[in-house]
Amino acid sequence: MADARVRLEPAWVLHRRDYRDSSQIVDLMTAGFGRVSMVARGIKRPKSPHRGLLQPFRPLLVSWVGRRDLVTMSDVERAPGAVLSMHGDNLLSAFYVNELLLRLTHRFDPQPELFAVYGEALQKLSKAQAPHAPLRDFESDLLDVLGVGIPWGHDYEGVAIDPQRYYRFSPERGFETTVAVAGNRAAINGQIILAMAARQWSDEAVLTAARQVLTQAIDWHLGERPLQTREVLKAMRRDRGNQ
Repeated sequence: MADARVRLEPAWVLHRRDYRDSSQIVDLMTAGFGRVSMVARGIKRPKSPHRGLLQPFRPLLVSWVGRRDLVTMSDVERAPGAVLSMHGDNLLSAFYVNELLLRLTHRFDPQPELFAVYGEALQKLSKAQAPHAPLRDFESDLLDVLGVGIPWGHDYEGVAIDPQRYYRFSPERGFETTVAVAGNRAAINGQIILAMAARQWSDEAVLTAARQVLTQAIDWHLGERPLQTREVLKAMRRDRGNQ
């Protein structure tokens, strides 16, 4: 069976790791092939023409040859569009987005809609003053594209969310009614849930509730191994609180 050859596929770098003395294995999110892992041979050599190109958050056109699951890069060049500049929490949040794609997608599973959602998330993170709203947009879109989206408009029995009632969220079942009593932090007012469905992130209460619900849903699909970027974010927040 002949090796497949792909020319100038739109792509973003998700992750890189060293491979042997002068090469790297690069994980890419591509427009037409989904997540692709490839060997970039000789990329660490000082005279490699591609040495500085395989960077995160830079639109690329990548060519490769080989069969699944690990192919070999044959060429790479810059795609039209600027390198996206991010700093601080926004930059770390962009790496969090990358880690989610690495953990929740399969190799060579074409997801053109997800490729577009990812590019949009990076654009938002490069422009936003804070990462919270862009992250909630991406997390919600990611679950939708993967076919495990949150049913914001109704409870687990299919009954429309009542803005006058309170609910708790279960990743296995969805929203179910509960009682709002002192100490019940899981209780979310139906009006807040409907505002989350409309992505009204300018409301701090809505944003906070969305983070709670989306984190539960994502963790359910991730399993027991925690996200490294999330742990770093928590440590940074603890350090700020101690200053």
